[in-house]
Amino acid sequence: MIIVDGKIALDHFLDVRKIVNQHLPTEGSLVSLDILLFLYWHCGKHPGTGCPLKLFFTSLPYSDMGIRYHMSRLSNRKWLYLETSATDKRSKDIFLTTKTLQKFDTIEIEIANLLKSSATSK
Repeated sequence: MIIVDGKIALDHFLDVRKIVNQHLPTEGSLVSLDILLFLYWHCGKHPGTGCPLKLFFTSLPYSDMGIRYHMSRLSNRKWLYLETSATDKRSKDIFLTTKTLQKFDTIEIEIANLLKSSATSK
């Protein structure tokens, strides 16, 4: 394993992708993965914390139609949900479900184990 400035090199990239694909509904599309990663990074680390829908749509590099399609699919499958904003009743916030947060915890553990086993085998 090659580590540069504390980061893993490409030798584990495919292993990490495999772990992510096992636990998240990527189904061959980076849009769904980017939606979940964005929400986890911006609000998912703190259960019950939502992301304003406007921020969400303006932050992703995809068309609104593409985002809505994947967001609807993820919502129907209980990976995320929308609620009226607590601070502004005219807007909505988007949240990750408990199921999604648990999957991210599992991914984090499996990636840590992968890196530990790789470090001890070298």
